[in-house]
Amino acid sequence: MVDLRWVLTRNTFPALAKRTRQLHVAFDGNTSVGRVYRIEAGQQCGAWKWSMTALRFNADLAFPRTGEVDSKEEAQRRVEEAYDELLCRSCLD
Repeated sequence: MVDLRWVLTRNTFPALAKRTRQLHVAFDGNTSVGRVYRIEAGQQCGAWKWSMTALRFNADLAFPRTGEVDSKEEAQRRVEEAYDELLCRSCLD
């Protein structure tokens, strides 16, 4: 599994801190590959949304790349798994 670096956006992108206090971005080196954030309002309030945002032009993307879970740790794990899947599929072609 790739060792991603997680950064709280208010430390890196201060302009986003006013809108999303709990937005974490995953980096593989200097490349942003995913994000997780806590939903602050509505029926899903308290849930964590995750998205693997990296792309590989030669990889089949027919696997989950986004979702909602109950904890930040689970959301981060899902991003890491999706990114690993992307890397594996791009190596197969």
